[in-house]
Amino acid sequence: MRSLPLTINDIDPRHWQRTVAMDIRPPRFIEKIKEIDRGSSGTVWLCRDTRIEEPDKRDIAVKFIPRGPLHIDECVKREVFIVRKLYHRHITLFREALLSPSHLCLVFNYVRGGNLGEYVVGMGGFLPEYLARFFFQQLVLAVDFCHRIPPNGIINRDLKLQNVLVENPNESFPKLLLCDFGFGKERGEDPTVSKLGTLFYAAPEIFFRSTRGERYDGKMADIYSLGVCLHRMLFGTYPRQCKRSEGSSTQWLQHMELELQGDPQLLRRSPHLVCLLTGLLQPNPDKRMTMDGIWEDPWFSIDLPINADGSHIRNYNTMMLAYQKQALNSDYGQSENELTELVQKAKTC
Repeated sequence: MRSLPLTINDIDPRHWQRTVAMDIRPPRFIEKIKEIDRGSSGTVWLCRDTRIEEPDKRDIAVKFIPRGPLHIDECVKREVFIVRKLYHRHITLFREALLSPSHLCLVFNYVRGGNLGEYVVGMGGFLPEYLARFFFQQLVLAVDFCHRIPPNGIINRDLKLQNVLVENPNESFPKLLLCDFGFGKERGEDPTVSKLGTLFYAAPEIFFRSTRGERYDGKMADIYSLGVCLHRMLFGTYPRQCKRSEGSSTQWLQHMELELQGDPQLLRRSPHLVCLLTGLLQPNPDKRMTMDGIWEDPWFSIDLPINADGSHIRNYNTMMLAYQKQALNSDYGQSENELTELVQKAKTC
């Protein structure tokens, strides 16, 4: 499913993607194995890092972004700075950024199980309620962590099943990891105006506010996208949405709310689940369920995992935020200055 903005407007995407794949020249110690995914900003490949001696740790996922000002833009710079801050068990681990003769290379841990969209299709198109809840709890834990990162949080702006990886799909309760922060943005409390995201996953306010140059809350937009993910896992479909009419935005939102409340798939489920989904998918962001509201929800709280010490699972995020602050203040990984210099070199070819 395509994302809303087309970042390469003047080039046939098929020709551009084919050219990018053919012209990739990785660093000498990186061996390309196969292409995993492709998008408007670059391609992702399964690669092997020959510097690593342990065979089971050599496989990596590398996002290759072509060098030059046409491709290395502000979104790429944001992505590099964001993934550096994301150390969490449900977010794909960023290892390093490298510069090859042809590309800026973002190196991540390789997750073998494919994406959640493929997993749901393999399960028959939808999931049993207990498994959808287990997956949703993991997604909420990861997004909650992002939204709490100092100073004001990180928003994803492109949450969808295809951007969630499944680490161990053959197990009864697989582990999920968020990936792809190409549309991410820091300072989540600062409202955004950009029309970003993926059709059907994007919150209504992204359309009715950004088209008028008005700002919206990216955190609340992420929560709407979480609701779409849950709906897709449970029913195999997107929520019912009415087409934009000639009326005002207020009238449009009212029509959308009526469509949601009349969804026959929802009406056959438990009252607690209906309450959660209608809260997440509330078209009006001012009435939408908040992150704290999700954590307090009765349906969400069923079989909610706990930490090894018996504490509430949300405390894991508090611990990881403290660890992240300590790591960023140490010599861990590449510094922000090093990454800035690397991105600048990639931009100037």
